Amino acid sequence: MKATALAVLAIGVWGNVARAVDVSACGQVVPAGEVGILVTSLDCSGVPGTDGVVLLNRASLELRGNTIISPSAGASVSCQGARCAVSGPGFLLSVPFRGTGIAAAKSVTVSGNVEIAGHEVGIAAGEGQVTASDTFLSDNGDGIVARKVRGTNVFVRDSDRIGINAFKGIRGDHIEVRDNGTAGIYTARFTFTELIATTNGMTSTFLGGGIVATRRGRLTDSLVSGNTLLGAPADVVTGRSPILINTVCDASVMLTDSGGSRTWGVCGLD
Repeated sequence: MKATALAVLAIGVWGNVARAVDVSACGQVVPAGEVGILVTSLDCSGVPGTDGVVLLNRASLELRGNTIISPSAGASVSCQGARCAVSGPGFLLSVPFRGTGIAAAKSVTVSGNVEIAGHEVGIAAGEGQVTASDTFLSDNGDGIVARKVRGTNVFVRDSDRIGINAFKGIRGDHIEVRDNGTAGIYTARFTFTELIATTNGMTSTFLGGGIVATRRGRLTDSLVSGNTLLGAPADVVTGRSPILINTVCDASVMLTDSGGSRTWGVCGLD
């Protein structure tokens, strides 16, 4: 279908007038500042050398209940500018551990019940920030990899490695990380309200635990329990003593060069 020529009011992502573009084929490009409307599900798994949908700077994609199956070596959605946005409801899927769900050159906003499963990385924004709400990631190699993460109602489970890897820092409300292989969350510093982190680190060899931070962080109204590092309890693993407010955890660990072995004395079984 051809792109519609109608302008739409930006109660949407960028706060100005944007054109709506119908997206109906693998490899289609949404121009800078425009809104792509996915009008049909796309299976791009057999399309070599392309991404599912390409968003240029400040472009956005509305999934409208549809599914994109990513190419084996590309992304379901590729964001090639400083900012882009993807909104649901909808699904980004892949054969396990192939391709990327959303690959952003800089920063990306994901919202509105987007489910991302089966990729090597669910959302990748190594040079920027992932801002996510009502986002569900499962069965990826890594759930989210970014410089910074800001989240509300984000659920990450069954990652082969790390649920959320936020190099510089992470902040969020009502985040759940469960059953991720090495660590639920890995970061420099964190601030959470209503974090649930359980049974992460079951396959850890050198990195593991519920939440691992090279510096310190704050947990409020949270539950961090049943996580392990090298088979030993390790719920909150930090370089400095964490601040815990109305938070339940079993075991804290001092992060050291050797992986951590001493406790901070702030959890129930320390």
